Amino acid sequence: MLRAVARVLHEATMSKIDLIKSMLPARQDEADSEYIVGLIASVYAATGATSKTLSVAARIASQVRGYTQEEFYAILRSALRVNIFIPEPDLRKLLDEWTAQNVRLIKTIPEQYFGQLQGIVSRGLVEGSMIDDMAEDIEKLYEVTSRKAQLIARDQVGSLNGMITQQRQMTAGITFYQWSSSKDARVRESHIEREGRYYFWPGKAVPGMTFNGKPVLTLYNGKPPGMEINCRCVALPIIPIADLTLYRV
Repeated sequence: MLRAVARVLHEATMSKIDLIKSMLPARQDEADSEYIVGLIASVYAATGATSKTLSVAARIASQVRGYTQEEFYAILRSALRVNIFIPEPDLRKLLDEWTAQNVRLIKTIPEQYFGQLQGIVSRGLVEGSMIDDMAEDIEKLYEVTSRKAQLIARDQVGSLNGMITQQRQMTAGITFYQWSSSKDARVRESHIEREGRYYFWPGKAVPGMTFNGKPVLTLYNGKPPGMEINCRCVALPIIPIADLTLYRV
């Protein structure tokens, strides 16, 4: 959906490229560039692309919640060999806050696009640029906007997954986890160092605790798995069977 926003922005711009071309020889002023960008913004607004994307934000949050729940129960079934039920934490506030944050982020995509487009068109009209040069700048703007949209989507879904994972594990009585990265070239250096180590969830530290011969650490610098920008790491739950707050079904 976010990549579609970038694509529709580009299509709206290209729909007025002939108008821009016709105005270039006369070396228009700033008011003319504002007029052109205003027309492009009107074309974009008529598509309803932003509104459509905003309408799915809450649905995406619900889907992430369902996915993490299935993954969590699969891990528990594998470890305990029984089907279990865990009192579900109240995630409504978390999901509402995430949705509100994404509404703000989604709105920044067209806002920033039109701001940068204004500069491209203004420079072209004032300097009398060739239409091919301007079209190339517009194409680069589309590519940058599309990459930004993809980054927002990947990062926000990943961070929500990390936040739900933390809250669900802590509600279940799980106090620490094992850090697991994607084990590829894109993993941060600091996260490579954390691979396979055990960390307490916030507020759950027990001084001197060890597991499998390794110390369970407190994460002082950085955020838990999945919560930093574009982080693809996950928190594998270490299940204290004797203390786990769960019920067999």
